[in-house]
Amino acid sequence: MEICQMTNFFFYWYMFFVVIYNLNIKIDKGVVGMKDLHFNIHYLDESVPPLETFDGNWIDMRAIEVKITRANGEVETHKSSEFETVTYEQGDILFVNFGFAMDMTDLETGEEYVANIFPRSSLFKNFKLFLTNHVGCIDHSYKGNDDMWKGMFLAMGSGELHKGDRLAQFEVKKPQPKLVLHPVDDLGNKSRGGYGHSGRN
Repeated sequence: MEICQMTNFFFYWYMFFVVIYNLNIKIDKGVVGMKDLHFNIHYLDESVPPLETFDGNWIDMRAIEVKITRANGEVETHKSSEFETVTYEQGDILFVNFGFAMDMTDLETGEEYVANIFPRSSLFKNFKLFLTNHVGCIDHSYKGNDDMWKGMFLAMGSGELHKGDRLAQFEVKKPQPKLVLHPVDDLGNKSRGGYGHSGRN
């Protein structure tokens, strides 16, 4: 009986240390406990809400200004100081200013980062809008005061947009390494069949 109890005792301690060890590995690899990044950000004006996260670690972006190109060719510009609510119809194009520019250079390490912009998952459901330039890529060199982050949206139906509505979100990541390309006459690999070779089903 005592041997079984001792065996169970050591087994549970062993499992405890295994869990702690694996947790430390995940922390080292950045799965949890990731290091904070510190960037300088420049807001368009005082009406722009500070960027923040909602139920996740990606950061949402809000409509602060909008220029609408109507399906009939007419253009409307709604600046931050006057923008409250606009309506749109199917076929309209909305060029939205998210109201900030950012230098994605970590203030602590000097490392440079890039960003990818995606539509929020509820974008089409709530607004009938389609983010035409996703995935949008923001280079680390895009960092001046006038380099405002923006997105272009196509209206797939009629709707209403309010100043401050959350339309898109972004993640930051390390930039792609420099590619050095070497032209050859033959890649030396078997071809898979070309674009669309796998069919539909």
